[in-house]
Amino acid sequence: MKTNARIWIWIVLLLVVVVAVFVISKSKKETDDKMGKNIEYNTIELMQNEEIDLPTEVVIKNSEEWNQYFGNKSSVDFTKKMVVGYSLGARSNGGYSISVDSVTEDSSSITINATSVTPGENCITMQVITFPRAIISINKTTKDVKWKIENVTEDC
Repeated sequence: MKTNARIWIWIVLLLVVVVAVFVISKSKKETDDKMGKNIEYNTIELMQNEEIDLPTEVVIKNSEEWNQYFGNKSSVDFTKKMVVGYSLGARSNGGYSISVDSVTEDSSSITINATSVTPGENCITMQVITFPRAIISINKTTKDVKWKIENVTEDC
């Protein structure tokens, strides 16, 4: 009789573990769907483009669009990748920057999380017009691309 009771206890414990694993994995999937999962990206180094005076978002999906926007040859393989960028537009002096912190993907869109830095009142900066921007490549997708930019003032 004790043997049967032990078997039932093990069966119940096993069922509890299976149900717990199922609930945890379902919960993680729902969290991933709400918050998005991190995806890989590569930063592209380019000269600043003085022709972009206003804040601008850009999505480039082929070589022709690249040439139209940048006017030079790209090393990006547009059969697999696409380029997304954000320009802050013209700024009155140095000290401004934008950088990509992470890229996340959910079921309907890609979100690029970035930080835009503005120099504080007491900062000594170069007195030259700058055109800060961030440009990255990601795997090609048909999803919408959104920028989520946190603005930070950096005290010197």
